[in-house]
Amino acid sequence: MRRVVARWPFHAVLAAGAALTLLPLLWMVAASFMPAGEASAVRRGSCRAPPPSSTTGRSSYGSI
Repeated sequence: MRRVVARWPFHAVLAAGAALTLLPLLWMVAASFMPAGEASAVRRGSCRAPPPSSTTGRSSYGSI
């Protein structure tokens, strides 16, 4: 019984390492189902910011 109790920290570290190893794989699978650009988009908090609105309808580059 004592041997089993002494091994649980080792197994907990192995389980944590396995979970950390699988996270990038799970992210790649999830990102493959996302629309283009969503996986690399920077998110601020849990809600997305609204897109910037243009009052004039023209670009900020003027007439280049």
